[in-house]
Amino acid sequence: LCPPWPDCFENFLTSEGLIFDRTMQHTQVCNMYPDCADGYTVVANPPPLNDGKIYDGLCFHQGDIDVLQDFVDANDSLTGDPLAIGSQYWRESVDGNYKLSILIFNDLNITDIPESIINLTELKHLDFSGTPMTSIPPIIYDLTNLERLIWENGQLTGSIPSEIGNLTKLTQLRLQHNQLTGPIPPEIVSIEDLHYLWLNNNQLTGEIPLGIWYINSDELFGDYNKLRLQLRHNQLSGVIPEEVCDLNLGWNYYAYVDIRNNKFCPPYPSCLTGRTGSQNTSDCD
Repeated sequence: LCPPWPDCFENFLTSEGLIFDRTMQHTQVCNMYPDCADGYTVVANPPPLNDGKIYDGLCFHQGDIDVLQDFVDANDSLTGDPLAIGSQYWRESVDGNYKLSILIFNDLNITDIPESIINLTELKHLDFSGTPMTSIPPIIYDLTNLERLIWENGQLTGSIPSEIGNLTKLTQLRLQHNQLTGPIPPEIVSIEDLHYLWLNNNQLTGEIPLGIWYINSDELFGDYNKLRLQLRHNQLSGVIPEEVCDLNLGWNYYAYVDIRNNKFCPPYPSCLTGRTGSQNTSDCD
C-alpha cells in the first residue's frame, strides 16, 4: 500500500511508514512498477490473463504484445486491448518476466494471421478452432516450438502439407471436423512425440502411412501416453497390418483408436475385430 492513506489509517502508521497489525509488520515499498529488462514492458491493470492470476505491474515481452497488436490491426473483427483478445496464457521465466505461451482464438472471426506470429518464440499451444480460415498459413509450420496445434470444427480445405513434419515437438495435432482432402502426409511419422492425432470427419483419402501406428510405440505405457488416433469418417483405404496388434494401444476403446466409416480393406487386424464400423470395400481386390 502506498500513500496517500485514508485518514482512518493514521493510528496504524509510524514515522517510518510502517503499518502494524496483531501479527505482522509490513514495510511500505512505493515504487509502483518494477524496472523491466530490455525488451519487456510493465503492463498496468491487465485484463484477466492466466485464469485471473496475472496482476498489475508485471513485465511482459513487448515483442509478443506487438504480435497481438498485429492480429488486431489485420482483422477488423478484433478491437481494443491486444491482451484482451482470445484466451492467453503468459509463462513466467526464471528471471520473473513473461512471454506468451498459449494462444486460443477459437470461434473468433479471424481471417488473417500476421507474418509476425513467427516472433512468438515461446508459443507452445495454438488454437484456431471454429475460425473461418480455409487454409493453414505456411508461416505456422515455422513455429517449431509448438507442442499443440488445434484447428478443429473449421473450414479448412485442401490437403495437409508435408511441412507439418517441421513441427517436430508436437504432442497433439487436432484437425478434425474440417473439409481436408488428400492423403495423410508421411512426414507426420517424423513427429516422434505425437500422442494425439485427430483427423476424423474430413474427406481424407489414400492409405495410412505405416509408421503412424508406431509413433512413440516404445514409450506407450499407461493410458496417459497411449497414442490417440482418430480417423473416423474419411475415405482412407488400404490394408492395416496384423502386426499393429503387437503395440500397446487402446484397441478396445474408440477414444484411443477409431477407424470407423472409411474404405479400409479386409482382412482386418484381430485387435480391431468388431470395431471397424462400416467400411466401403468396393475398391478392394
